[in-house]
Amino acid sequence: MNEKSVSILLVGIGGYGNTYVEGLLDNRCDEKYHIAGVVDPKPEGQPRLAELWDLNIPICATLETFYNKHTADLAVISSPIHFHCEQVRYALSKVYYCLCSKTHCISHT
Repeated sequence: MNEKSVSILLVGIGGYGNTYVEGLLDNRCDEKYHIAGVVDPKPEGQPRLAELWDLNIPICATLETFYNKHTADLAVISSPIHFHCEQVRYALSKVYYCLCSKTHCISHT
C-alpha cells in the first residue's frame, strides 16, 4: 500500500516545541511524515538546529514567509501562547490541519 507522506510545519522550536523537533527527527525513518519546514523568529541556539539545516529543512521567521514559498499538510503550533490565536487562524486560512496545545481566543467568526 502506497500511503502519502504527511508534511509537517513546526511553528516554534524552542521550549516545548523542541519536543516535537526531537520526536520527529529521532523517528524520521518513518516514511509516513516529513518536516516541511520550521517557523521561528529566533531559532539560534536550539539543540537540533544544525541537523535541521543539514536536512535542508526550510527555516523561516514568519508563517507568511513559509507559506509564500512552501506548503504543509499540518501546522504544529508550539510557540508562546500569546502568538497562538494569530498563528492558528493564519494556518487554518491556508486550509491545512493545525495542532495547537492550547489557545483560548479562537472564535467561529
